[in-house]
Amino acid sequence: MEGLLGIEGFWGSVCLRHGCPSINLRMCYNSAENICFGPEYAYFKNEGREAIDIDFVGRYIFETKWVGIYPLLGANYSIETEFRAEKEVKSALGIVFGAGIGFTETLKV
Repeated sequence: MEGLLGIEGFWGSVCLRHGCPSINLRMCYNSAENICFGPEYAYFKNEGREAIDIDFVGRYIFETKWVGIYPLLGANYSIETEFRAEKEVKSALGIVFGAGIGFTETLKV
C-alpha cells in the first residue's frame, strides 16, 4: 500500500499512570511496502490532571500470513497539567521505542 495515508486507528484505553481513561488517534503514511510512519496522539484527563502525548513514530513491518510484526522508533512530546491551588504545567521531549503486532489484510473473518 505504498503512498497511502490514512487514519490507522481511533480507540480508548486506560492510563495506569494517571488512573484515567484516554482517547487515542494514530495516522500512518506508507512510504514503501513495509515502511510506515506518522503521528500518534493521546489525551488523558482525571480530576486533578490532564496530559497530552504527541508522538511521531516509524515502523518497519514484517508480514506473515495473518499478522504484521513491527519494531517502532520515534520522538515524543508530552504536556502535563496539574490543577491545584495554582495551575502547574510540565512538558518534556522523549524517545519512543517498542514493538507491535497487527492484523494483515489477508485475515478474513
